[in-house]
Amino acid sequence: MGAGHDGIENTCNFYDQYIMAAYSVELTEHNFLNAFTFSTCSISEFRLLLQQLATSARSAEPFRF
Repeated sequence: MGAGHDGIENTCNFYDQYIMAAYSVELTEHNFLNAFTFSTCSISEFRLLLQQLATSARSAEPFRF
């Protein structure tokens, strides 16, 4: 979808091991549940992409056969 990995050009830390972590590190009792969750950085990027798609769709010509 175009979202960057955590820890690369964003403020999220890949050591937190969310789904979009740039690198895999050892899971601990503090981060193992994150492996099933998107980070705030990923969620922000998803929202931005969806807003851009919605804006683009509203300004586009209707599809015609």
